[in-house]
Amino acid sequence: MNNLKHLFLLSVIALCAACNRPDPNKFFDITVLNSNIVFDFGTEQFVRNVKGAATEYPGSTEKKKGNEARQVIQAKADYIKKTIEKIEALTPPDEDADKIKEKALKLYRFALPVYEKEYMQLAQKCDQKASDQDINTLAGDIETKYAAAFDQLHGDLYETGKTYAKKHNMNVKFR
Repeated sequence: MNNLKHLFLLSVIALCAACNRPDPNKFFDITVLNSNIVFDFGTEQFVRNVKGAATEYPGSTEKKKGNEARQVIQAKADYIKKTIEKIEALTPPDEDADKIKEKALKLYRFALPVYEKEYMQLAQKCDQKASDQDINTLAGDIETKYAAAFDQLHGDLYETGKTYAKKHNMNVKFR
């Protein structure tokens, strides 16, 4: 009877461990596809989107509250935090996935403090209707300081993910 209890306990432990081990498709979605949330990091397009969130357009009946740009940045930072938590909790389904997990965490951990500090400062300038020159200067500083390193991290994750998707016959199209 004691052996039966041990076997049952081991089965429960193995089942619990398997719950955190997603299939390769799910793992890919969480680690690689979620990186689309930060694809525009360090770009003029992202700055235009942040500025646009704070812009009041003539003839619009919508009155801005003065925190819309900061809300955009906060939402992105919150999503990145949740993604980091999900990735940290994952048990990679195979050896190749270990590399993806490491690269994904490196990318998100690189980007998060920039969103929380520099991009939040940029958003505040947008919400406060600072001059385009002030906003563009800060945006340029962010791009100069971080864009190349981000592009390297993102490209590395993307290429590793591409190889992983091909190996696991995933129906994913890359540009």
